[in-house]
Amino acid sequence: MLSLHEMQTGFAAALLDPSASRQAPGIRADGVSPAVRLGFYRANVIENYRKALRLTYPAVEKLVGSGFFGRLAEEYIRQYPSRSGDVGRQAEQFAEFLRRHACAQELPYLADIARLEWGIEESFNEQDTQLLSLQRLATVPEEHYHKLRFLLAPSCRLMSSDFPVYSIWDICQPAYAGEANVDLNEGGVDLLIRRDGFGVTVEALRPGEFTMLVALSIGCVFSEAYDHAHGVDRTFDPAEFLQTRIQSGVLVDFTLAAEVYAP
Repeated sequence: MLSLHEMQTGFAAALLDPSASRQAPGIRADGVSPAVRLGFYRANVIENYRKALRLTYPAVEKLVGSGFFGRLAEEYIRQYPSRSGDVGRQAEQFAEFLRRHACAQELPYLADIARLEWGIEESFNEQDTQLLSLQRLATVPEEHYHKLRFLLAPSCRLMSSDFPVYSIWDICQPAYAGEANVDLNEGGVDLLIRRDGFGVTVEALRPGEFTMLVALSIGCVFSEAYDHAHGVDRTFDPAEFLQTRIQSGVLVDFTLAAEVYAP
């Protein structure tokens, strides 16, 4: 008698690999062989995962075509079986899969487009937050500003690419009406992905602002983050940055060491 774990493991293996069908005992024939029954179920499962991938990566699909995308999706599903009860989470490693795939030699930017689209997916599903209270911020004495640690909204994602992925991604949007050409030699881009109301906004950032946000996201105090930003962009304006990013809901909270300031 097989244990429940053994039966589940065998069924999971046979679900994605037809050659493993004999490892899934306990399936009744009842007029249809166990292998055929598994085949029906397997086709439905793979199609559901394929649909989930299409919903998450529409730009990738548009770039490679629906037929080739379907083949990529099936390869991915077999190499990266789901480990979550949420079918959407199964798409998490698609960018890494594309980076390792042979198609990356012809489309070296494809994995970064997938990274961007996964960032959009994650951002959209993050929790809501309230805007930072300017009144609370105003209670901090000016001499302690340099010790502030700002927190980014949970929906914010930061990514860099060596390719002009923002332009490529923008061309793939349904409402795009401009020229469908991108010069890969125009260089890379730094992006901020964030939820904005009921949608997700993707912004191309200047190096100073991107560096500032990265530094804040890893816990640097404001003065340290500014030093990093100023090092890559001498024209970086920290006051303008604060005003813009607080109003847009990117910076949603702050902390200050208790020994420095206690409101």
